[in-house]
Amino acid sequence: MDYKPEPKTAAILDRAWFWIQSVPYSVTSRWVFYRLFQEGVYSNKSGYKPLLSISSKARKSFYKEWRPWSLVDDTRNAIVPEMFPSAGAYHSALCKRVSYTPDVWQNQPIYVEVWFEAAAMEAQFRAYTPGLVSLLAFRGDVSIYPKWTTAQRLLDRWLSLQKPVHIFYFGDLDYKGLIIPGSAWRDIIYFAQIAYCYKLNEMGIPKDQWDEHLDRLLSQWNFQRVGLTVDQVNLYGLPENPERPGTWQWEALGDDQARELIGQISRSIDGDRYNTDILEADKVTERLRDYLGRWNPDGN
Repeated sequence: MDYKPEPKTAAILDRAWFWIQSVPYSVTSRWVFYRLFQEGVYSNKSGYKPLLSISSKARKSFYKEWRPWSLVDDTRNAIVPEMFPSAGAYHSALCKRVSYTPDVWQNQPIYVEVWFEAAAMEAQFRAYTPGLVSLLAFRGDVSIYPKWTTAQRLLDRWLSLQKPVHIFYFGDLDYKGLIIPGSAWRDIIYFAQIAYCYKLNEMGIPKDQWDEHLDRLLSQWNFQRVGLTVDQVNLYGLPENPERPGTWQWEALGDDQARELIGQISRSIDGDRYNTDILEADKVTERLRDYLGRWNPDGN
């Protein structure tokens, strides 16, 4: 497919490509549109659909540096089993991949997770969240099963670590962006209490003591919606959602703004202790790789 855009369209695509390459993670078409809108390439919010059209053509035709993977959306990836052509190939891959991951949360004051609404912006959260912080993308309304499994997972971490749990949430500033996380958290807390009751029963804890244990859970599980907020919209001068005036999307944030908001979670982490644990783990990984490197997969 030979795509030859008009000079004005080519200039827009070049500017869009500049923004795509300006950050160390994959971005969505909406994120790119907000950058172009804020710098005046598009004078109004109706430019979003034309941008979708020209960027789609550029991606499909491999126009200049544009490729099908230049922009991301919600993932729809195939599940493909990993296979190796030989034992030697597996051995080589294993030596490169083996890595000791310490449970850094044992030495932290609290256990932290980051949850967010826009699944397509996962790469951004991976880039600006400390590496061993668990991430959870909501992808809109959360069904019962993932809320139940999340409750069980958090309960297991809370019981094993014996320290408070703190969830930081990031999402759009609109009706669903405000309602969904609160509703999901209430269900997760409810399911966690039920799961905890099962465990207390299995442990032989008398029922007249259950309330004390459940109160402790409730007092140590915390949920904080970090953004977007009205104050942040005003502070950063964010444009409205082009398709729903009066609402604001996470992708409207510039890279520096998003990094600043996500970076707030670092205040809850003991950075010195975290770095020390990672350095010690790297030494263990080096020894493991050295040991595996001496193993002969052919048995000779």
